[in-house]
Amino acid sequence: MIWKFFIIGFICVVGVFSRSVDVEDSQSFMTGGQEAFAGQFPHVASVRNTANLHLCGGFIINNNWVVSVAGCTANRTPADTWIIIGVLFLTSGGTNVFTSNIINHPDYAPIGVLNDISLLQTRDSITFSNIVQPLELGSTFIGSGLQATFAGWGSVDVEDSQNFMTGGQEAFAGQFPHVASVRNTANLHLCGGFIINNHWVVSVAGCTANRTPADTWIIIGVLFLTSGGTNVFTSNIINHPDYAPIGVLNDISLLQTRDPITFSNIVQPLELGSTFIGSGLQATFAGWGSIDHNLPFYNNLQWLNLLTIGNLECEWLLPTMTIMDNNICAISQVGQGVCRGNFGSALFIGNNAIGVSSWITGGCANRLPQVFTRISSHRASVHFCSGAIVADHWVLSAAHCITGRTPANTRVFVGLEQPSGPTNLDTAALIAHPAFQPALLSNDIGLIRTRDQIIFNDFIQPLPIGREEVPGGVSAVTVGSSGNEVRWVFSSTLTNPECIEAVGTGQPIFDTNICAMSIEDNFVQTGSVMMVGNTASGVLSWSIPRPGSPDFYTRISRFYNWIMSV
Repeated sequence: MIWKFFIIGFICVVGVFSRSVDVEDSQSFMTGGQEAFAGQFPHVASVRNTANLHLCGGFIINNNWVVSVAGCTANRTPADTWIIIGVLFLTSGGTNVFTSNIINHPDYAPIGVLNDISLLQTRDSITFSNIVQPLELGSTFIGSGLQATFAGWGSVDVEDSQNFMTGGQEAFAGQFPHVASVRNTANLHLCGGFIINNHWVVSVAGCTANRTPADTWIIIGVLFLTSGGTNVFTSNIINHPDYAPIGVLNDISLLQTRDPITFSNIVQPLELGSTFIGSGLQATFAGWGSIDHNLPFYNNLQWLNLLTIGNLECEWLLPTMTIMDNNICAISQVGQGVCRGNFGSALFIGNNAIGVSSWITGGCANRLPQVFTRISSHRASVHFCSGAIVADHWVLSAAHCITGRTPANTRVFVGLEQPSGPTNLDTAALIAHPAFQPALLSNDIGLIRTRDQIIFNDFIQPLPIGREEVPGGVSAVTVGSSGNEVRWVFSSTLTNPECIEAVGTGQPIFDTNICAMSIEDNFVQTGSVMMVGNTASGVLSWSIPRPGSPDFYTRISRFYNWIMSV
């Protein structure tokens, strides 16, 4: 039972925005296009709200039907949707044929943007002319290498599907350095998030449940969605194991960055609040979202103040909804409130995150409470790194896991397989190697001292620390965790020259590193310890989320004297 050496992980979890990302108001934009002339593209239509604001494009297919995307129409009704045809300019001209029916694809899924198509039936019959004509629906499968034409309205610069905040104030650079924008690889904003240390960002499972690290970006140090910021990419996504989209339960997730986050005046972590928050406290919220339910998207980060209310009052104001103990509710002034696109962003007091925007009901800024996942209830529910017990007060892990953290917001769990469940231990000290360099991940090793003694039994035992150098070609096993599961990976060690050849020259490999090639496709978190025989030989520092790439460990033998001297 080799698992007895290992902790489940370090906790660091917050409430998170719950609710799947809704792309209702997402506009499509074009960069570098040519201006069309009247009648050049007679099939085009502008789908608008009843304030005559363009929401998305569409095209005529016969005299009563227009095709568009479900991402634009999924939450709309015929009564609040116009169809403008025969139009060249968004500000003038065209004919409104109104809408009598909207049919979204029955299998449309906003997360992953699957089956993103819809039909709008016009109330008035479309009269064809030299500036209004239908487009035939193609029946042939189209491969690569064919030239096609696209016509539509949009920004002359790249813009995203952004949803914003109602009644908020524009933020300035560095005002909220914890904020992050979770995006797809087309650079489209999906939801918010916030930094908690130099390798982890909190968001909501409603946004990340069907995503993978390969198709998810994390943009930090960002004020405008259309420019600026740094992409630290994603190496791992951990959704709460008990997340339930029906009822929006346990709507929280952690995203591990591929690249270490370098802190600056515009990039800083937010602490995870540990205190239960009652009613009557002013808190702040910052994120991107719609300035109104039906308006196009706003680009600047916004913020507003809200007032927390008790859960009983929240239930009274939302009688048809279920408010859980691990929710926290807040209200705002008339005309202000959280709106779409903000989910995953933090509600905070000072530098402490107290909630993560989870869901709203009845639209934006409607005087109803906004519901957040309560961070103090979830601090212990998700872990972000692994480690191994090496003595009755000590756990070995990676320095990047504990840098920027404090004992107050970090715990360890040991004895995962105990019949009574794991033992939860507070921490007394977090000690990263003094020569640790986050940007290079060199000397990436650290120790955690528990406040209370670790009691050994059949399920909890220390792991001996290896003193011998491990050569290439040696069989090893790495045991750690992902989510709440214990996982292990069998691998074969590489020499450093073999490692450099396998990964290329982009990332330095130090003498204090040891590389290993996994024999199977499995994943363990950083901080996990690689064993050769029954001794700790390496601490997982980083990996490349790509099949056939080695994993990179800190070579424990080079740090034996430091470990023993702490």
